[in-house]
Amino acid sequence: MTATLPIDPGRFDRGPFDPETAEGSLRPRRRRAWLVVGLVIAFVTIALGAWDLVGLMSHKAVHHERTWSAPVRTLDLDVGDGSVTVVGTNQTGAVVHADGARGLYSPTDEQSLVDGTLRIRSSCPFAASWCSLSYRVELPAGAKVVVHSSDGRVTANGLTGDINLSSSNGRVTANSPSGTLTAHSSNGRVQVTGARSAHVTATSNNGSVQVGFAEAPHAVFAHSYNGSVTVGVPRSDISYRVEAHSNNGRVSTPVRTDPTGSRTITAVSNNGDVTVRYGPA
Repeated sequence: MTATLPIDPGRFDRGPFDPETAEGSLRPRRRRAWLVVGLVIAFVTIALGAWDLVGLMSHKAVHHERTWSAPVRTLDLDVGDGSVTVVGTNQTGAVVHADGARGLYSPTDEQSLVDGTLRIRSSCPFAASWCSLSYRVELPAGAKVVVHSSDGRVTANGLTGDINLSSSNGRVTANSPSGTLTAHSSNGRVQVTGARSAHVTATSNNGSVQVGFAEAPHAVFAHSYNGSVTVGVPRSDISYRVEAHSNNGRVSTPVRTDPTGSRTITAVSNNGDVTVRYGPA
């Protein structure tokens, strides 16, 4: 014997689908989702603001000075947050001035002199506010110099030894160098003035490149991915093998040229004017 259950016709009679009704039922859920997102953003903003405030309240100036009396033949300096200035002198040792700031965290300052190489390292914890340390180093003008800053300017004055200067975010400047020079900035201008260097390489990923000589160079390579490039040489009877090119800019080379010459100047920009001329850069 089979039982028959009564069927309510209204159970299946829901009527046609109404998109506006469905959309209306989703709106409260969307509002709640956006509310949660807004609360998270507000919390993060308040937390970061409080962190910066605590760092500001802990802010103090930092100053270190150290004299190295033993002979210094090489400088190897790498700073994470700060600028660097290197000055050539007639002394045999070195004087290191370090100035910066600290908040919740202090910048490190590691210095050592081994076998004539002065090694300096400084860094700050990731995302640490009010943390930096800049250096001014006075050393023998003929010392070999290798300097890098991750975030800051790099400047060298009156050095006669080989120089390698670089910054990930800042201007790089060399004034009156006479040794082999390599200068690079990932984000900033590169400027060389009064050079007596025979060989110079100056490059920037984002910034102008200006190289000026007090004496005729033997080999110059100047390049910018995004910025103008200018090379200035002393007026003389010397000829140069010049290769100048710009993907997006004007090119001007009003100097004495010789396609077979032994002295070379290569000046290239991916986006900017290129000039090789007599006089300062």
